[in-house]
Amino acid sequence: MNPCLKLEAGKLSNDGDMSVDGAIIATTRTLPIWSDGDLPPTPSLERKVVKELKEECHQMLAEFPTTDEDQKILDLMPECSRTLEASIKYRLHPKLLIEKVIQALEIYQDRIMF
Repeated sequence: MNPCLKLEAGKLSNDGDMSVDGAIIATTRTLPIWSDGDLPPTPSLERKVVKELKEECHQMLAEFPTTDEDQKILDLMPECSRTLEASIKYRLHPKLLIEKVIQALEIYQDRIMF
């Protein structure tokens, strides 16, 4: 398979692994503690922090050129140069990370928070 085609729109990693890194979930769990000077988080505070983080991530994601544009470039040029491939992946990776953080926050909100 051509390395230019490994990053598909909607994928969160090159190998198609849709799982969320446990470190991201662990980090989201400690954020309310860091922001409140080591006080134990209350459920309402946790919900508020998760909501604000998701909103911030969506706002950051909206400021990037779309992933679809990047993927179209890769699809239209299957034999792209290494420089072009690297530059496109450089643009894709921050967006993919933000998407993964959003996914982790949603999982945290739906499955972990009580």
